[in-house]
Amino acid sequence: MPGWPELKKAGSIVASSMAMFKSDDGKVLAGANRLYRILISESAHLIWKLRNKCLFDPKPNEEFTKPTRNEIHNKWVRAINNRLTLDIVMTHDKYETNTIPWRKILQTWRRTLHNKKNLPSDWTRQSGVVVGIGQIE
Repeated sequence: MPGWPELKKAGSIVASSMAMFKSDDGKVLAGANRLYRILISESAHLIWKLRNKCLFDPKPNEEFTKPTRNEIHNKWVRAINNRLTLDIVMTHDKYETNTIPWRKILQTWRRTLHNKKNLPSDWTRQSGVVVGIGQIE
């Protein structure tokens, strides 16, 4: 997304929750801000999990094999799709005070979805919605 900062240091990741993006006319882009926080936090969590697997999960008498780029990519896509699914589930009224307004979900994810032209205007009520980044074989 244009205007998003490069993450060159760990401090940039820690400070990502404070990122504030605005349109050219100065309006806060709430959906972009939320999406940025989600992508950075989910990516950092995946990096942390991969690192911990390397450090703490070696099989006895086996050498650790680094995950391939494709494996990492697919794990990241799965993590982001899981987060989208969680957001959709959290729009349901049964969560009462913790319910996320569906408009917030639409605002956050609208430009990231696969096959978005064929989705209804409120796609949070439809199953099978995924982020438009495919898995790599």
